[in-house]
Amino acid sequence: MLFSYEFTNLLVQILSSWEVIAVTLVLVVYYSLVSYVVRGHRRPSAPVVPKTPRPKRIPKEKKAPPKPADEDEDLEMQEA
Repeated sequence: MLFSYEFTNLLVQILSSWEVIAVTLVLVVYYSLVSYVVRGHRRPSAPVVPKTPRPKRIPKEKKAPPKPADEDEDLEMQEA
């Protein structure tokens, strides 16, 4: 074993002493109190607003390209 028996025994006695246990309990209570206070002082979150559905886009009607003028029609118009 890496540690001697005396060292392991001393470590167990230190960790189980009333001072170490008391300080540990005080730290746990302090941490709990601080967490409670911080949780109580957070900014309230903004209310969730449901998204309104966007209106569907209506595609614009495409204009048909102008018809090419037939030469026959032009001649008929000129004759008349």
